Amino acid sequence: MLPQIFLDYYHDNYTIYSYDTRQKTSLHMYSANSTFGQRSFKFQGASLWNEFPKSIKDIKSLKSSSRH
Repeated sequence: MLPQIFLDYYHDNYTIYSYDTRQKTSLHMYSANSTFGQRSFKFQGASLWNEFPKSIKDIKSLKSSSRH
């Protein structure tokens, strides 16, 4: 459903690091050298996702409910 550009937009920490970290299942936070960079979609999206509880991040898909 997302545009092609977003397919490789975010990476899990375990794909970046070759060793285990406490945040291995979180999205990798790329460094932002300015406040403009910190307001970017890539930075803010990863930051917001990492704040979600693990129970929400573990959901594989959302079931749609049909209206009758």
